[in-house]
Amino acid sequence: MNKNDLRYRKTEFNLYNSYLTLLEKISDKEITITKICEQALCSRNTFYLHYTSKDHLHESMVTALLEKMASAFMSHVEHARQISTKHYISYNEAIINSVIENKRVLTVFIKNDDGSFFKQFNKNIESTVYHETSSLSQHEDLTTRKLFAAYLSSSVTGFIFEWLSNDDITDEAAKKALHQIHIHTMSTVTKTL
Repeated sequence: MNKNDLRYRKTEFNLYNSYLTLLEKISDKEITITKICEQALCSRNTFYLHYTSKDHLHESMVTALLEKMASAFMSHVEHARQISTKHYISYNEAIINSVIENKRVLTVFIKNDDGSFFKQFNKNIESTVYHETSSLSQHEDLTTRKLFAAYLSSSVTGFIFEWLSNDDITDEAAKKALHQIHIHTMSTVTKTL
């Protein structure tokens, strides 16, 4: 089947959405392919045209989400000396906007996480930041770049997971807090690059 076909894409969307809807109500262990298909109004055969298992569907969703989120951690400058407060603000805005755009999926995965999604999310950010800093760095100090990437990814991952785990933290409060915390930290740390 052609993956660019509109029917294929609609079914894909329905399967994603059905799985998410079920995850919002019940645990992943309780979700079966039959339940996903009932929610998506499709047959098991249709499901298997797209995925080999429920885990395959889950991993496809995580991969798609992580690819979307990675773009928020691109620096869009050629060298660390070009980074200004304007860039820090823009960088923070990209992170916040990416979280808000993917909030439903992120929240569902975070609230159902056994620790593996946290690790995948953190590793994805760390890898993106590390590769970004290779073009920004003034020197070839791999240790500094590795530590910078680890620090940034861990702090931002923790921030996002705490924000979305708490229903009482508004998007605006998270945005304000990230700006207050992150801009000063980023300006200090990027001086070492």
